[in-house]
Amino acid sequence: MRTATADDAALLLPLYESFYGGHFRPKTVEAVREHLIAASMIDTVLVAELAGEPVGFASLRILPQVENDLPHAELSDLFVVEGHRRRGVGRALLAAAEGLAATRGSPWIVLVTGFENGGARDFYRALGFEDHALQMKKDLGGSR
Repeated sequence: MRTATADDAALLLPLYESFYGGHFRPKTVEAVREHLIAASMIDTVLVAELAGEPVGFASLRILPQVENDLPHAELSDLFVVEGHRRRGVGRALLAAAEGLAATRGSPWIVLVTGFENGGARDFYRALGFEDHALQMKKDLGGSR
């Protein structure tokens, strides 16, 4: 388990393609590298490797808030390669994200998962997460 850098773009590209599917826009290693650099002030990407092979990643956002002095921590993504699921990789990624959020001063961590993703909801609930809010989305016509 470690923090990814822009130099990990080639390693992350196949994981991103698997996780994001048709919603994934940066289709090249260089584009992923540019996105990692651009998001590095807000997003921290954690990568899990077994025997040098990438088997999962998590993205953690730490954001300042207007309403108080404590930062907001959001687990924006968590993905484990199918052949490595149910082996503790997801738990390890989540624990690393929680530890990082705590060391950066956030007293909580939030995440979003799909209504249809019952397995993920069960996973998160088993690790102490509870329903907190409803996230809503509106298309502004900028989707490609």
